[in-house]
Amino acid sequence: MRIPTLVGIAIILSLIGSLFYWFFIKEKPQPLVNIEVSDMETVNITDTTATVVWQTNLPVVGTVNYGQSENLGQSASDNRDLSAAKEKFTHFVTIKNLTPNTKYYYKLLNAGVSPPEQAAEFTTANIPPQEDLDFSFIKPLKGTVLNTTLNPIDEALIFLEIEGAQKLATFSSTSGNFVMPLKLVLNTELNKIFHVPDNTPATLLFKKGKIQSRVKVLISDSNVNLPPVTIGSNLDLSKYKHNEILPIIIGAQPTGGLDYNRDGTVNSLDLAILRSKAGASSSLTAEERATYDLNSDGLVDRKDVSQFSTTILNSGN
Repeated sequence: MRIPTLVGIAIILSLIGSLFYWFFIKEKPQPLVNIEVSDMETVNITDTTATVVWQTNLPVVGTVNYGQSENLGQSASDNRDLSAAKEKFTHFVTIKNLTPNTKYYYKLLNAGVSPPEQAAEFTTANIPPQEDLDFSFIKPLKGTVLNTTLNPIDEALIFLEIEGAQKLATFSSTSGNFVMPLKLVLNTELNKIFHVPDNTPATLLFKKGKIQSRVKVLISDSNVNLPPVTIGSNLDLSKYKHNEILPIIIGAQPTGGLDYNRDGTVNSLDLAILRSKAGASSSLTAEERATYDLNSDGLVDRKDVSQFSTTILNSGN
């Protein structure tokens, strides 16, 4: 009777060990995270490229699977993931080496998960061969996006809408700066070059999460550098003009002008210089403090950054 008893004890111990493993040691499956997608669009379409943009409610690695059939088969990564993929709220994926005048299907992958919905689609441009493309406007539109505390916003999506032209898009960098290339603009039918004449009215749409701003602008060769834009407020900058940079007096303190980098214009680059000085106020020399203390309170801080933005916006009226 002893042997069966030992076998029974062994079976009982085995069962106890199995239960302990399943309930206390084995890694429990993580609950599925609900990743919400918003603002998905296909923009910047040419005959050989297209860009897919979207936002997610959580920071994830975003990629795009695409192909000429719904079987897809190819993949493209975020433009900013040059060395390694990084989690982001805003996703900007440019698909390259496409065939002109061809329909493509695509699906988003967020954290490696593709939604069950049917694949979206776009068709590349069909531009007739031209020996000489006479671009009417080649300088990019530049600016800076700030939050309500005047700190730069990264990962904001910026869309450019021009009547008769396809929608263009770009994103803001970690310093809040953005560049909207205008070298190649196509019409809405994607079958010919859209020539942007001087003083073309347009709208910039800024999006960051659920916050957005619509800003009216006038595209011209002299107004490629916009004043800083605080997201959450709609603006009309269609009358904004870059005036000749002259010394400006704010309060009783002559600033010697706001063109800190001496490039002939007051823009987001000068704002970035002022912000860096405000962040290192204690180490400034007396001469630097006199230059960057715009409100003459003896300090170089956020109030001076705010004064800079207000002065530039008012100068366009």
